[in-house]
Order: sequence, then structure tokens, then C-alpha cells
Amino acid sequence: MQELLAAETLRGHIASLEENLKRHSGLLELHVAQLGLNKQHLQELELTSYDGRLIWKIKDFQKRGRPKPRVSLRV
Repeated sequence: MQELLAAETLRGHIASLEENLKRHSGLLELHVAQLGLNKQHLQELELTSYDGRLIWKIKDFQKRGRPKPRVSLRV
């Protein structure tokens, strides 16, 4: 009889632990998402200039290559 009572107690404890695990997993997912947003915001702040100069990042600059110089031909 005591063994059955102990087994039921353990089952209840396991169920409680599983609920805690689900709750903490959800919180962890929220924290990971917030961390990603914080990293993105930090990158935006790093690219921001406060001295009056307009600076922007050119995506895939290395792939595009450097602009070719204009050559004027005079006849």
C-alpha cells in the first residue's frame, strides 16, 4: 500500500515538473526572441551617426564590385 502511495506521489511530482518545464521552455523562447531583437537594435545603433553625416550600409558591396571610373573621350 505504501508503495502505491509513493508511486502516486512521484507521478504527481513528475507531472508538476513537466508543467514547470513547459512554462520555462516558453519563457526561454521569449528570451531568445527578445535577445535577437536586442542584437538587431544594437547593430542599428552602431550604424547610426550623430554628427550630421548620413551614412548607410551598402548590402553585398563586395559582390557588386567597385564602381567603374567614368572616362570621357574627347574628339
